[in-house]
Amino acid sequence: MYPAKYKITLRITHPSMDPEDISTQLGLQASRRWSAGSRRTTPTGTLLSGVNDVTFCMFELEVPMEMIGDLGSALSLWTKKLFAAKSFFDHIRSTGGTIEYFIGVFMEKGNTGVVMEVSLMTQLVELGIDLSLDIYESQHVEQEATQHT
Repeated sequence: MYPAKYKITLRITHPSMDPEDISTQLGLQASRRWSAGSRRTTPTGTLLSGVNDVTFCMFELEVPMEMIGDLGSALSLWTKKLFAAKSFFDHIRSTGGTIEYFIGVFMEKGNTGVVMEVSLMTQLVELGIDLSLDIYESQHVEQEATQHT
């Protein structure tokens, strides 16, 4: 197998919660966010027709240099950090929201793989975090993938 690069993003949606409250509760700065009922825009701020039907927050999660290339360890690290927000995550889920890790995997060539250990999957279930993987053939589409989130 060949090595791959990846990008981990935490995405949260909710029917009505204030995105600033979500950022404050998590102690993270959203790289993209909007409120339910606000005017829709592109990632560059161009106005679109209609309004957003849900609140959305996206947090790009930094990975320590020693974990680059080890997706399972990076997810375990962030999942352990996010356990401090378990009651908040429970509230999000119980009031109609969603929480997910959105992971872009970028391969230069060939194939790659990752093992998600049962302990990590158990923690994802306990926190109510869905796992979404987008796998891209080559690194040059990384910027395009970021624009779609």
